[in-house]
Amino acid sequence: METTPSVPGIYCSSLRARPIWRVLGPILAASTNMAEGRLPGCDFRFSLGNGETLSLLLLAPSTVSDTQSAIARLQSTGTWAAGKKAVALLLSEEPFSSASGKCSLDGILRLQVLMVESLPAMLPIIPVADAACLLAAVQGYISSLTDT
Repeated sequence: METTPSVPGIYCSSLRARPIWRVLGPILAASTNMAEGRLPGCDFRFSLGNGETLSLLLLAPSTVSDTQSAIARLQSTGTWAAGKKAVALLLSEEPFSSASGKCSLDGILRLQVLMVESLPAMLPIIPVADAACLLAAVQGYISSLTDT
């Protein structure tokens, strides 16, 4: 599966301090189209062309379970990020090579409830089965945006 998006993107340097970095770091380092930078209110920003951007918040089951923190991050994305916005939700925080290969949908349901209760409008959710699939899932989402 292709892991390098064909559109250039920036990932927030604050990802380095999060537990998911141990899995995500090598993936981002291997990508030739991703650069590191400071991004207020989001974890990733991708260029969509014509001056438009996609700001992406990365959440995982454990971060959605921390309700107050998740709400603050969701609201921050809405406040700081310009252009299109979405949430990439990792369905599993463990690589599938070491897990059962199954994931729970509890995180998606919890995230939807948080958005309904705390945001003026729902943000699109990009479900990501495994961290190794993150960039490919984002690329698929971006392709669906540019096809319309």
